[in-house]
Amino acid sequence: MKRICIIGNSHITALKSAWDNLQTEFPDIQITFFGAFLPLLKSGGLVVSKGCLRPRGAELRESFVQTSGGLPDISGQYDAYLTCGLRFGIDGMEALCLRYRAEAHVRDDRRPVSDAFYLTCMKVLLNATASVEIVRFLQQITAAPVWVLPQPMPGEERTGTAVDRLDEVGDDQTVRNALIEAMLQVAKENHFTLLHQPEVTLSRPLKTKSIYTRGAHILSGGMNKPFPREDHVHMNADYGCLVMRPWIATLSQAAPTS
Repeated sequence: MKRICIIGNSHITALKSAWDNLQTEFPDIQITFFGAFLPLLKSGGLVVSKGCLRPRGAELRESFVQTSGGLPDISGQYDAYLTCGLRFGIDGMEALCLRYRAEAHVRDDRRPVSDAFYLTCMKVLLNATASVEIVRFLQQITAAPVWVLPQPMPGEERTGTAVDRLDEVGDDQTVRNALIEAMLQVAKENHFTLLHQPEVTLSRPLKTKSIYTRGAHILSGGMNKPFPREDHVHMNADYGCLVMRPWIATLSQAAPTS
């Protein structure tokens, strides 16, 4: 039996919903989810103590207990770890995308900067996310492999964002290329493996097909309650299956880490 730990904000609901459907396919895999809203997981929310990641506050502790099935702390005894969402991705880069353009971008009223500077800015923003902070904490308590799943691209029905601006001017693919390069460099520098959003889920370089945003679940209790309305940001079980099935199959075949 291989034990996997998944840590994230509300975006882990897609993976939990998928795992409810997939677990019979992988009887040798056990997954524990630790979920909480992003403000609770930001810098200072967790502390390394006695070989575990422990919540500092009661609210985060309670969220972990509810989503994990009773566990308040994240131990270093799992065979693999995955962080999910936590603003690691295009989300959080709106100011950069709206105010600046790189040499490779369409010329408009955005402030021009070099391609190298634009890439560096992306890396700085990614390195500042709770996702990377948690990776660094995990590496203090375990030698097991750590993976990072970026926050999914917003749904194609979501409007009024920097992504729409990039679509309009034709910079969406160029920015996506830079983002992927920045994520890969951050992954290499921080010694984790990037788990990419499946290409089949994208309608455009920076947009997710609406079929994957319908029927998403909220982060509460067993993570099995649907959103009262479509938010075009969170993904459903179908999306989660496309992410989880090949990844778990790879882990299932890998040699144990201990």
